[in-house]
Amino acid sequence: MAGTIYYFTGTGNSLAAARTIAETLGDFTLLPLSSVSSEGTQGVGTVGLVFPLYFGGLPEIVRRFAGRLDLDLSDYTFAVVTRRGGPSRALCQLREIFDAGGWILDAGFLLNMPGSYTPLFDVQSPEKQDVILEAAAGRLTGICSAIRSRASHMDRESILDRVIAHEIYHMRIESIGSRDGRFHLTDGCTSCGVCASVCPVGNITIEGGRPVWHGKCQQCFACFHFCSERVIQFGSKTAKRGRYHHPETRPDDIARQRIGIAENY
Repeated sequence: MAGTIYYFTGTGNSLAAARTIAETLGDFTLLPLSSVSSEGTQGVGTVGLVFPLYFGGLPEIVRRFAGRLDLDLSDYTFAVVTRRGGPSRALCQLREIFDAGGWILDAGFLLNMPGSYTPLFDVQSPEKQDVILEAAAGRLTGICSAIRSRASHMDRESILDRVIAHEIYHMRIESIGSRDGRFHLTDGCTSCGVCASVCPVGNITIEGGRPVWHGKCQQCFACFHFCSERVIQFGSKTAKRGRYHHPETRPDDIARQRIGIAENY
């Protein structure tokens, strides 16, 4: 099964899911969609998108990418949306974008994984994370089977969930870039530069030994979760909340997005 999986990730959940699918099915190339900038990106063969749920919908960067993806040479398309839970209309949004281009989204899956949006909630305990990741591994086995058989399948997003997600999404997504003004530092920054390296859109530079955000944030929170000193904060609540990244993901894995390094399976 030859094809390409385009992924976007902040804490590694979506990358880990994409890798599992590619390793299981074989003959896939993984490409970070944040580094694919040309208009009319051609998707050939089996084409997958793997990304997190943002405010009940598509990350802004995924929404833009999907709108310029040319699927004329694709023979099967799928999407996997990683999420902590909650209402979703991401698959509905993606189908609308594909429909507008004359394409079909053949399959869509919602995959529960540990949460990481700490401005709203603390991360789950390590024990809870292990339970969720074990369940996700089992779920991915089923997802891989469906993709291998080229199943026509769409996980259900209820009307109520779509309505709730719609309201949440439009309150948040339009201002997503400028919301990085809420990032700030507590004492202890070592100027290591990891925050800048893991930002998938190059929104962070190190100036005077400290990170500076430049207003094109995607709210992936990679900078927050991969700061080894835990000195990056967002708003007033995160200082007392934990950090999370997928246990099989390192900062170098996340940094591949900005550089645009492909992975072949």
